[in-house]
Amino acid sequence: MEFIRALSERLRSIRARPRVLFWEADDPRMHEAIERLAEIVEPIVLNGAACADAARLLHDGRADAAVGGAIASSAEFFRAGLKIVGLRDGCKTVSTAGIVQPRTESAANRPMIFADVGTVPEPSAEQLVDIAESTARTWRSLSDEEPVVAFLSSSTKGSAHAPRSGVIADAIQLLAKRAPNIPSVGEVQFDAAVVPAIARRKGVTSDRAGCANVLVFPDLNSANLGYKIAEHAGGAEVAAVTQGFARPWFDLSRGSSAQAIFATAILAAHAALER
Repeated sequence: MEFIRALSERLRSIRARPRVLFWEADDPRMHEAIERLAEIVEPIVLNGAACADAARLLHDGRADAAVGGAIASSAEFFRAGLKIVGLRDGCKTVSTAGIVQPRTESAANRPMIFADVGTVPEPSAEQLVDIAESTARTWRSLSDEEPVVAFLSSSTKGSAHAPRSGVIADAIQLLAKRAPNIPSVGEVQFDAAVVPAIARRKGVTSDRAGCANVLVFPDLNSANLGYKIAEHAGGAEVAAVTQGFARPWFDLSRGSSAQAIFATAILAAHAALER
């Protein structure tokens, strides 16, 4: 993934490397990733520690970032994060964004970011806007491209009644009020969000039609399924960013490969530098 390669090179060039905590290092995937990371970050390695112990080390400043969840459940991970690490100032909603680099032969063969792929089951309109703002912020930290938000639905511009369509409509209006500097193409189906020709055929009139890169799904089920289908059936390269904590506290899927763990750790180290 180009993002990860570029960030890795940046981290290699820094004398004071970020200290990244791994507390599930006895997992073979984690061990493989840590070996690759040793020349890029300063790994702090624990075997068999609890999420709460790792969260305290991060909170107390004994690490700059932490990566876990390859073994622990998401519930345990987020409980420790909320109770001990705490939320970033001004943030009300923790969310998980998934960076996706599709295969080169696909119609939309450019990087994009999906949210929320791991945290809020049925977000309210306000939570959808929180997720959109956090994910646009993450995109800006990683890319030179301007974020363009699409609120994904089974309907494009009200072409059919879709589940949660009222929540999506409220979120679109609220984003325009709260963050007018973040461009949005509104309510669209996935193909109309990322393929300009299809967007035009479906009546999307925005000058950014088909060019969305921040894709906000209506709920956790659809986002998580889409993210994992892109990876495991579509062959996309992926990496996850946990958004909203006061310090970089990054969750992994228990199905993560060593490469995905490596990529997530690079993103966590980058987030530590951005603080």
